Amino acid sequence: MNEDVLETQARLSSLGLLASGTAHELANPLSVVKSGLEYLDKGLERVRADKGLSEQAREELGECHNVVAEMKEAVQRMLSITAELRLAVRQDSKTTECDVRDVVEKALSLTHNMLKYKAKVEKQFKHSSLVFGDESKLLQVFINLLTNSAQAIAESGIVRIESEESDGFVMVKVADNGCGIKEEHMKRLFEPFFTTKPKGEGTGLGLFLVKKIVESYGGDIQIESKVGKGTTVQVRLRAIAGR
Repeated sequence: MNEDVLETQARLSSLGLLASGTAHELANPLSVVKSGLEYLDKGLERVRADKGLSEQAREELGECHNVVAEMKEAVQRMLSITAELRLAVRQDSKTTECDVRDVVEKALSLTHNMLKYKAKVEKQFKHSSLVFGDESKLLQVFINLLTNSAQAIAESGIVRIESEESDGFVMVKVADNGCGIKEEHMKRLFEPFFTTKPKGEGTGLGLFLVKKIVESYGGDIQIESKVGKGTTVQVRLRAIAGR
């Protein structure tokens, strides 16, 4: 293993620790802010219930209530992101029953800021589908695929996610109408450290790790792409029988 490989692995490990630590440090103050907003909201409701208030005062309090509600929603979103970020970079492995739809939704939450300026996200889940796996690793799979889709789209694109269960497998498709992949690159997509991205923007480990994770749970991954048309990635994971 050469020095570049070791350096990249060390950098990724350090980045994971940094992200986990940052998420942990943010969670506590965000929880305090959330509690304060809930207390403030209840106080506003009590004041608004006062029958002696003028109509103008009631309207102004109503506006304050709406602002607090928006702030509560934003804080809850930040708390969700910190929780999901800690899950995504967790180092230990724990195989449990995972709902694929829940994992995909968490991945969408973590990549929301990246996707919202680039693409409209369309989702079609037939039903909840359970598989055995480590949630943090499966989350890593779909974060990587959604990130690739976002980076493949210049502007105003579409990312479509579909899932279904068939023949004992849960199949999830992540499709985009981005730039597509050149035919000569298709055979090398799962090679470690192979990347078509500009230097500094990709490690070349993403799809290599995705394939490794999916296959470790008895699944497989297939990619179809056409330059100028887009890319479709299909992930198959073994469904839990009888569920």
